[in-house]
Order: sequence, then C-alpha cells, then structure tokens
Amino acid sequence: GNVAQFASPITNASAVNFSITNVDNARGIAFDSSGNLWSNGATHINEYTPPFSGASAPALQFVATGNSHGIAFSPAGSIFAAGGTGVDVYNPPFSAATTKAFTIPVAGSVSYLKFDIAGNLYVTNDGNVLVFVPPFSGASTASVTVALPGAPGIPGVAIGP
Repeated sequence: GNVAQFASPITNASAVNFSITNVDNARGIAFDSSGNLWSNGATHINEYTPPFSGASAPALQFVATGNSHGIAFSPAGSIFAAGGTGVDVYNPPFSAATTKAFTIPVAGSVSYLKFDIAGNLYVTNDGNVLVFVPPFSGASTASVTVALPGAPGIPGVAIGP
C-alpha cells in the first residue's frame, strides 16, 4: 500500500500529487498531535515528518509484527495499532527500540480503530463495532458490542462531532 496525497479541496477532477511508497504495506495511517504521519505496516510502525513528498522515508520505525490495518493515537499520545491478536498498545516516548506495552485481546480479526472525544476506543472486527472504555490494559473487555448487518467486512470507523 501507498499513502497518496491530494491537494485541497478534493473534486471529481483531483489527481494524486504524490505517493509515499515505502510504507511497509500499510493500510492504516494517522497523524499525531505534532502533524507527523504514522503508518501501521506489515512488520513496522513508521513515522514520517513534514514536509511530505514522494521521496519521504521513515524518520522513525519500530518493529510491530502482525500489524497492517488500523492505527490511532489515544488522547495521552499512546499508539493503538490493530495487531494479530487484538489491539497492541505502544507508549511514548517512541524510538527504534519501542516495544508494545500490552495487547487488548479482541476475538477475530481487528481492522480499524478510532477514539472519541471522551477517550473511548472503537474497534471494528469481523462485522462488529466494539467499544472499550479507559483505563486500558491487557485485561480490558468491550463495554459495548454492536453486530452490523452485511458483515464481515467493515472497511473503517469514523466518529462524528
């Protein structure tokens, strides 16, 4: 997967300005509070710093095996990443030696993640939306599970105002 950049505003005639291609097959991207772009790839989590271009390379990367979908930042700045057996949590400060602090277990295949303004974590998996309430730990369980019609594929999740 690539990360494509478009000029604003996007219209029917919009074309890709450039693509960052070395993102480790990432399907999940997020921006941190400093405007840095992070991608969740097949073997690493990568950080890219502005200005972005087609030649952008990771300014930082750390091993995160089994991740390739959603990535989100908690209000406290921790990275929550869709992992092989749940949601992997990485705490700042981040470096090449960063390792996960813990995994929130989630049955099935975790796809995408988002936080709402209250800090609740929304996770999609195998046709469900799961809601986790802080504080988070390796023993966290969903406080709400909503089965969605048309499952199993849920391509993403967005939180409205």
